[in-house]
Amino acid sequence: PLDLRWQAPTAGPGGHSSRVLGWRGDLEGRLDGAPYPVQLQWEGQASAHAIDIQQLRAVAGPASADLKLQLRQMPNAMWRAQSTGQLAGFDPGAWLAAEPGSSWRRGPHRLHAQWSIDLLAPKLNSTRALPQWLQSLQGDARLQIDPSELAGVPLQGQIRLERDALPPSATAAASTSRSRLQGLLQVGRNTLEFSGSGDPTESGENDRLDLRLAGQALADLAPWARLHPGWSGWIPRQGTAQAQLNLSGRWPRLQTQGQVGLRDLRMGSLSLRDATAQWSMATGAEEPVKLQAQVSDLRLPGQAAAFLRADVEGTARSHRIALEVATAWRPSPVVERTLGLPAGAGTQAQLVGQGAWEPSASISIWRGQIDRLSAGVWDGRELSRRVGETSWLDARDLRAQVQWNAQAELTAIQASAGRAVLAGGIPLRWEAVEYRSTAASPGRADFAVQAQVEPTAVAPFLQRAMGSAAGSVAGAWSGDLRVSAQVLLKAAQTFEAQVRVRRESGDLQWSENGAPQAMGLTAAELALTAKDGQWRFAPRLSGRALGNVGGVLSLRTDPALRWPDAQAPLEGTLDLSVPNLGVWTPWIPPGWRLAGSLITDARVGGRLGSPQLTGSLQAQGVSVRNLLLGVALTEGQARIALDGETARVEQLSMRGGEGRVEVQGTAELGAQPQAQLTVRAQKFRVLGRVDRQLVLSADAQLALARDTVRVAGQAHVDSGLFDLSSRDAPTLDEDVKVRRLGPSAGAEPVVN
Repeated sequence: PLDLRWQAPTAGPGGHSSRVLGWRGDLEGRLDGAPYPVQLQWEGQASAHAIDIQQLRAVAGPASADLKLQLRQMPNAMWRAQSTGQLAGFDPGAWLAAEPGSSWRRGPHRLHAQWSIDLLAPKLNSTRALPQWLQSLQGDARLQIDPSELAGVPLQGQIRLERDALPPSATAAASTSRSRLQGLLQVGRNTLEFSGSGDPTESGENDRLDLRLAGQALADLAPWARLHPGWSGWIPRQGTAQAQLNLSGRWPRLQTQGQVGLRDLRMGSLSLRDATAQWSMATGAEEPVKLQAQVSDLRLPGQAAAFLRADVEGTARSHRIALEVATAWRPSPVVERTLGLPAGAGTQAQLVGQGAWEPSASISIWRGQIDRLSAGVWDGRELSRRVGETSWLDARDLRAQVQWNAQAELTAIQASAGRAVLAGGIPLRWEAVEYRSTAASPGRADFAVQAQVEPTAVAPFLQRAMGSAAGSVAGAWSGDLRVSAQVLLKAAQTFEAQVRVRRESGDLQWSENGAPQAMGLTAAELALTAKDGQWRFAPRLSGRALGNVGGVLSLRTDPALRWPDAQAPLEGTLDLSVPNLGVWTPWIPPGWRLAGSLITDARVGGRLGSPQLTGSLQAQGVSVRNLLLGVALTEGQARIALDGETARVEQLSMRGGEGRVEVQGTAELGAQPQAQLTVRAQKFRVLGRVDRQLVLSADAQLALARDTVRVAGQAHVDSGLFDLSSRDAPTLDEDVKVRRLGPSAGAEPVVN
């Protein structure tokens, strides 16, 4: 039953009257899945200026909880809180509507505690921060937690706040005697001790709080992570922690210094091997700040750092900063080879600069000048103070501004114009760079970037990119070709892009076995534009030896998209004319040679995710050779008709020795590619090396699919020769011994 009653108005502080609401209730029952029936009794009254809970008793089986509480507003606008109570074997799981089998249901939970409170507190409102309100509490409070357990984790401790007794009337602020705070909490094998002192009635200049943490086994806390989904990312599963923190002053003018050490920490998706930090700082803009931190083997989802080091010194308004990080990430082997980077274990980056922190209630801004930003090859050892000759990025004298909102969320980044040098001496310049998050679309940001790559020699990069392939054919790139690039990207309500890579001057030359061949370049350009949802891509390449490559591809999509979706309609043309396929020799596997001509004239349609070609592809005088393998195919002819997702092979033939092979059929190029081909060969020489020769004749049908190949027909070998000399004959590994079967079991094994 529940009884409610209204009482006549009573006088409150300042002579104001207010009605009083009284209540008395008694509730009995059982929550779904709870192990015991529960009983709840309460009695009290409340008005606009006071709350009096005369009895609140909760009983579940052998466990109980009792509370008495009085809250009264005093004439000086402060509130006085008086409370006593105890927990006796209290099990919070019995009072929660938790699922059967959940951690709250399984427990075990047994809480034993007593408390008494007699405090004066100012009104908590938006003009008074919570830390400041806590430091303004006056009076006495005691909490004793006897040996208990929560989710099976042992815990006990005590907290005591003491000062001189309040005046009997409690109508004014207490005397100026100091308050003293003492506390000790033990959770599993982890201990937190704290002590403090101060005078709540004064400005707080002499307030002090010391905390010491000895986390010998953070894994003891792991069962608590299962009590609430939001706790799993913040409660450690493994590791140790040692920390010491000293606070002095009162919010918002606080000074703090301390140190922390972590080892083998696992918490949510974060893990690290070691971390140390020492600091000394204050909340004032002109107060000195010093921070040193180092982390090793840090891992987060999609990110990892083998080493991380940070140093900050100065004041919040003017400080110097140094950051160093080493990761196992490294560019791909092709990129490393192209840029001429030495081998290493990963990448090391360094940032040195100075900045100013400007906090406010709604927006906090950091403005800085980066004296140097560099990244290079990391050798796998401790962080080096100098990246040196292994650097593939070097930038100096950069200016940037970073902005956060009141929830500490990154909202904007602005960078002034700057210049950097990439590996191999590639100069990169950019105008102002802007990034701004949008509250209307979480996870989506607006940005603007304008950058240029100044004219750069291409031949050295091509030569390094060829790597061992170039060396195997005794070839080399040279020439004075210089290429530049411009990039403009703007993303807001609509997306706009202008990207252009083009030849500025010069030509390329490929030398093989001492015979140079100039490409004869007259034009080379790649252009991509996007505006109002219309995307356009136009490649152009012309050269006396290379031939001509050109065309225009365009599509239309939603103007707000930063990249077209797969269903965007596609249209355009593609033209390819190569009078001498041999100029492409540097781009095919080592040992192979091409010759002949190729002409393609096609219209492009369909969608971006499934493009369709309509037109033709023709090749004349094609030859394919590999002297090492004995392949020598000549007089190749090809004529292929393209019709959307269908390619019709009208003619495909090549000569091998005294014979030929001819192929005809169709191929489907859509989402499920397949081909039906007819192959006819007459005395076709597949291999013609001195020690390996093979001549075939065949009449067969081939059915090709994504994962299968089916052959029907007949084929026979007209002639063949394979010299299996000792040099090429198959052998067993050295550790293989052959035992012959027979009556002489004791004979020695035959060793290959």
